[in-house]
Amino acid sequence: MTATAAVLTVAAAIHRKAGYSMPLPWPDESAFVWPAIDFSRSWSLFSPHVNHDRVVMWMPPAYTIATGLVFSLVRPGLSAARWLSFGWLCASFVCLIWLLEAEDRNRPLWFVGLVGASLVLCDPFFVAAGNLARMDSMLLCFVLLAALFIKRGHAAKGLFLSGFLPLIQPATETS
Repeated sequence: MTATAAVLTVAAAIHRKAGYSMPLPWPDESAFVWPAIDFSRSWSLFSPHVNHDRVVMWMPPAYTIATGLVFSLVRPGLSAARWLSFGWLCASFVCLIWLLEAEDRNRPLWFVGLVGASLVLCDPFFVAAGNLARMDSMLLCFVLLAALFIKRGHAAKGLFLSGFLPLIQPATETS
């Protein structure tokens, strides 16, 4: 557990250093942050910052609701949303470590998976994913949590969470 805490501490330092430079703030983030702020204030999915006339839902509501709930406890804004994304990424890392331990604890060199997962968490692409006010980190967390439930013999819980995934991010197919 101390190794996991050490990796998460290093990842937090990298995340803090990335700040608003990796990636630079972009318009999509405001389309996710403002509805969450408005949800935290009014408990409604209507966001006049997105559309004055009606509710606009260009993405499913799970991210907005979860982020809005957090915003009701902390000062809302882009920084808080990015730290929340980092939190989802950290939870994803912990789920992955538990998956690896459940699978490989009795095999030689199981810790190679731990080292690999640690390097991935600190990889620039994952630093950017954890530093972006979008639902990608949340989706990854729920995918890994569902896999963990299934792996540990709780298939009903894992399938329930899998059914919840389209409320976070719709699956799209392009041809």
